[in-house]
Amino acid sequence: MNTAAIRIPALDALRGFALFGILIVNAPFFLMPEGNFGTYAATTFPGWHNRAAEFLVAWLFEGKFILIFSFLFGWGLNTQMSRGVNFSSRYFRRLAGLFAIGLAHAVFLFVGDILVTYALLGIPLYLMRNWQVKKLVTAAIVLWGLSIVAQAALGALVSTLPPTSFAEYEALVELHQSGSFAAILGQRIYELGGLYVITPLLFMPEVMSMFLLGLAAAKTYGQTGIAPAKPGAKSLMKWLWLPALAANGLYAAVTVFPGALALGETVTLGVRAAAVPLLTAVYLAGSCLILDHARGERIARFLGGEGRMSLSIYVGESLVMSTIALSYGLALFGRVSSVEMLVLCVAVYLALLLSADFWSSIFKIGPLEWVLRKITGP
Repeated sequence: MNTAAIRIPALDALRGFALFGILIVNAPFFLMPEGNFGTYAATTFPGWHNRAAEFLVAWLFEGKFILIFSFLFGWGLNTQMSRGVNFSSRYFRRLAGLFAIGLAHAVFLFVGDILVTYALLGIPLYLMRNWQVKKLVTAAIVLWGLSIVAQAALGALVSTLPPTSFAEYEALVELHQSGSFAAILGQRIYELGGLYVITPLLFMPEVMSMFLLGLAAAKTYGQTGIAPAKPGAKSLMKWLWLPALAANGLYAAVTVFPGALALGETVTLGVRAAAVPLLTAVYLAGSCLILDHARGERIARFLGGEGRMSLSIYVGESLVMSTIALSYGLALFGRVSSVEMLVLCVAVYLALLLSADFWSSIFKIGPLEWVLRKITGP
């Protein structure tokens, strides 16, 4: 049996931080056709300020925060193992609960759900739970390489598809602004069919890689706290921050300004797969240095409530953004520019933070955490 892992408040704060990044990245997909990847945003909302906002999101946010969450999911496996009693049965019931919540989330709120992927990848993670740290890290590096190949292959596939016409964009905007709940639901289910073909290429290898790194980190620091990791974090920050920012900047530039530097979809997505984990590692190292510090305790207290309710807040973000975007809410789909989205995300995030603090003052756990605990059992 593993020695019991301690609860580390900095990790709750890191979850809260990651939820903000996830909201920033997901917002365009709630509010306009194809998010920032199609031509709708550039055509409908011209101006350098909107392109700058899109560059900022692609450079500093896209892909990084879901990988931070993946790292924490791997860490969480070690925490669950340390509790010992009925671990295996509890763990698989938890995966089943995540799958059910994720599927409902994908169908009724957001096609970009990650919980179903987590539930599926939690099975091979369980099989690797007793691997030594060195083996876990080696496997994570191999999966990172596989992710680069897989995403480049996805880019080659995407390059063969015809571009979406502006008339198709307008039809989607009309549907989301004035269509019935049933019509929008049907469109979302249709999109899910394509997404679950793409997801294995786009997400699974890199998510699994971060699962393994999180588990390796938990095996190393889960019983001591993250203070012993600070020397390694400083070294990583020293050598990695500049190449990580440069590589992600290249990806962002090619994505937002494709005419200025045309690399093609194959190379672009390959660069993305190589670059995103680098900046994710920088964020994790920086969080280690900031949050495990006297001043960082204030940040941890500010974000910790949301981090402890991460499942509820993750789905809550989708509920709020859907209400803002769709016909049965404010019907702002296609009407919000990239700059306005950033301002909106800050407002939504702060509102959810306050809601999480209020909820935590009354209840011990969040509503979906309660549901998952009922599924998982004692």
